[in-house]
Amino acid sequence: MLYVRLPRLFPALAIGRGDGSYAKSLAQLAKTDVLVIDGWSLAPLTVEGRRD
Repeated sequence: MLYVRLPRLFPALAIGRGDGSYAKSLAQLAKTDVLVIDGWSLAPLTVEGRRD
């Protein structure tokens, strides 16, 4: 199980796009059996956030 706070997830993925770790981060999320996302809809999503 992986617990992710949404306000931290999207900035981490944006950094991953810059440093080349984006695909690795998405692969790690894809391997997770249970993903708990906290903070959904507290802030509007950016274009990149919607794609992620």
